[in-house]
Amino acid sequence: MLINLYIENYVLFDKQNLSFKDGFSALTGDTGAGKSLIIDALGYLTGDRLNVDIIKNKEKNTFIEGNFEFKNQRTLNLLTESGFDFEDVYIVSREITPEGRSISRLNQRSVTLGFIKDVFESELDIHSQRDTQYLLNKNIHLNLLDSFAEHPDLLKQVKSAYNEYFEIKNEIKRLKETVFNPDEIEYTKIQIEEIIKIDPSHEEIDTLNTRLKEINNFEEIYTSISTSNNLLSKNQGIIEQLFEAKEFLRKIDDYSDYSEVASRMNSVYVEIVDLSHEIAGFLSTLEFDEFELNQIESRLFEINRLLKKHGGSLETLERRLKVMQNNVEQFESKEIVLQDLNNQLQAKLQDYNQKALLLRDSRKHSIKSLEKAIIENLSDLHLEDANFKVSLLDKEVSKSGIDDVEFLVAMNKGSTLQPLIKVASGGELSRLMLGLKVIFSKLFGISTVIFDEIDAGVSGAIATAIGVKMYQLSKTSQVFAVTHLAQVAACSNNHYHVEKDSDGLFTSTSVKNMDINEKIEKLALMATGSSSEASLNAASELYYNSQKLVNDIDG
Repeated sequence: MLINLYIENYVLFDKQNLSFKDGFSALTGDTGAGKSLIIDALGYLTGDRLNVDIIKNKEKNTFIEGNFEFKNQRTLNLLTESGFDFEDVYIVSREITPEGRSISRLNQRSVTLGFIKDVFESELDIHSQRDTQYLLNKNIHLNLLDSFAEHPDLLKQVKSAYNEYFEIKNEIKRLKETVFNPDEIEYTKIQIEEIIKIDPSHEEIDTLNTRLKEINNFEEIYTSISTSNNLLSKNQGIIEQLFEAKEFLRKIDDYSDYSEVASRMNSVYVEIVDLSHEIAGFLSTLEFDEFELNQIESRLFEINRLLKKHGGSLETLERRLKVMQNNVEQFESKEIVLQDLNNQLQAKLQDYNQKALLLRDSRKHSIKSLEKAIIENLSDLHLEDANFKVSLLDKEVSKSGIDDVEFLVAMNKGSTLQPLIKVASGGELSRLMLGLKVIFSKLFGISTVIFDEIDAGVSGAIATAIGVKMYQLSKTSQVFAVTHLAQVAACSNNHYHVEKDSDGLFTSTSVKNMDINEKIEKLALMATGSSSEASLNAASELYYNSQKLVNDIDG
């Protein structure tokens, strides 16, 4: 939704700041006053190609800025994915230099023009005499039908089934394209046998390294244990001296003051004797085994050579072993694997087709309702002879199912149905597109729809029908209409009048949002070119009758 538009140094505008509301807004004014320039400014702001002719004062930059409220979830997702925080209002600007260079910004951050176009693809639809927007894009007709049908669960099921089918199909393709060299397979088998034969583990490596450290430190260990044993057990060693001390204290342990000390000394002696026996046991088992050392070093060398050959770690070795075993298995049983995959593929395709046919049935059921709703809208716009059909065709398996869709129209009785894009331009096409947009703008999530003089060449009841239909569209999208018809403007919620002023040297344009009395006066001028009492009375009747018509839509 467009909230505000600011333009500076732009064609006929010096500076203009415009605030807009929701609902249906009419833009009126004399030919050449600059009504369409405002729509063009929005087009430039949202990605249209421009030239320096739009710069009013060639010595200054032209600046266009709009404040928008984005509602379409696709737009919000795009902004979030691009690093923009969620905001209530987004500020979009484009600055053009006299040399023709331009800079686009979104929330003060420079962005590409392509990004701006993507942002507004689902937010803004500018409809001129020859519409080039989303409804003429055959590629989205299927999406529009699905949105109308409201079957998201079926779409998800078909997409999921397709992804499963496509994954197996890709695996079959990859396996078929994989060429195995028999010599390489034989070499791979030799490597697998070597790994399995050596079969290293973290536990074995830790044990071998610990034992190797012990053997390499044999001399230090032996000296320490031997010395400790001598100090404890040799003549007049610690044990003999503790024994004598213990015996002396035992002689006086009848005296209560010394009995605790004697008991503790006896305990120390017993503990030291036990410790001495344990150390002596160590000493009796210590021996330097050169054969064991050679075996450990040889085993560690073999393990380290294998690890170095396959990535340097046990984890890498295990991963490579699995890959090599898988390659050998595929080589030796390629046809069996392919047959199994083909069986799986057929099962997945059958599951996909079942879901795709359910989706097709739902689409077929919705087509009749959609065709009826659009034909009713066209009838409201005095296109009683127009016909609209949804063509449902077969297509290859895809994420969206097995259906292709194209909208077909015939503007007159007996005319052949043709693709929407081939229908001749003109007032009838404009009314046709207006009728379609009442249905599809809501489905596509378009926030703002702009009609630039699509009512040319019509009058009377048809003009009123166009105004009422635009008001109906404004219940789901913000609507702007550049119009010369009083009947259309009379149906609007808001009426902006564009005027061009000249002082003889310079020309400028201004825009005013009119109150009811001013609106009735402009409607009189639009209808008759006069503001006489009779014209004003007729314009007042037109306004209130039109407002009654649109109020009936509100219920």
